[in-house]
Amino acid sequence: MTGADDIFVFDAAWRLAALAHPRENFASDTAYDVARMQEALPHAALTMFATSLTTAVAFFANAVSLVPPIRLFGLFAGLMVVVLYAMVVLWLPSIIALQVGPTSHLSSRISHLSPLTARPHPHSHPHPHLTL
Repeated sequence: MTGADDIFVFDAAWRLAALAHPRENFASDTAYDVARMQEALPHAALTMFATSLTTAVAFFANAVSLVPPIRLFGLFAGLMVVVLYAMVVLWLPSIIALQVGPTSHLSSRISHLSPLTARPHPHSHPHPHLTL
């Protein structure tokens, strides 16, 4: 699994956390976002850790190769998998928190660009062109 796959795992956990914690149960957007992050991050981080660990171990196994380019590739690729995991677990939740935060100057400009951070208006229909 690479960094891009980890982002999809976190996206799924973020969306499921929205289902587990309905918005109307919270007095503020901040409390809602904190509850979602507390639900999503541990589940996503554990799943991403398991897949990243097995991928890194597979690459690090090449460190015993007698062929220097293969040995160096295994060490480099294994290290990059570990670094990508750390970056996704540390930076992605922070970026999402900045985008969905009520005091963020960025949220009004870029929240429509990412399905991870988009927050529909509470009274709007998700598909206005469709009628029920």
